[in-house]
Amino acid sequence: MSIETLRLQLRYYWGQMNEAKKAGDKVAYNVYRDKYRELLATIHKKEKSAC
Repeated sequence: MSIETLRLQLRYYWGQMNEAKKAGDKVAYNVYRDKYRELLATIHKKEKSAC
């Protein structure tokens, strides 16, 4: 997957994470937070290997 696609997914999960937090849904918030962190790590790894 390209870095641009990963960044779009990152933005989506960030929004979902915030919506879940506003709604008080801790389980969904944790799921989205974990996915967000996973995508962020993948982006960093791809950027590091691209240099």
